[in-house]
Amino acid sequence: MTDRQIALCSGLLAALVVSGCSAAPTGSLDTQTLEPSPSCRVHQTEEPGDQYMAGSGADTHSILRMMRYYTANGRKPFCDGQGASAVDRRWRDLYIKLGGNRTHAPRSRRKSP
Repeated sequence: MTDRQIALCSGLLAALVVSGCSAAPTGSLDTQTLEPSPSCRVHQTEEPGDQYMAGSGADTHSILRMMRYYTANGRKPFCDGQGASAVDRRWRDLYIKLGGNRTHAPRSRRKSP
């Protein structure tokens, strides 16, 4: 290999390493694990990921954790006093689509812009 080819390969390798270090969205539900029985809910920041959907990417543990969270906490208000965001509503709708009881996750007023 020439010095130029080595430099090019080194640069490509460095770019791959650096790009692998950035945190990618995981589509995970924030279940407030640091607070076992929260008095209010936080807004979700990520859309539901493939692990919560039916199909080859589904993860039973993730689905059950989400179902348990909404069953226990879905009626609680959001900590900031606002209504559900669009992302929050997508999580709620997924909970119901997967068989969750609507009374555990009622519709809340929309979050102010």
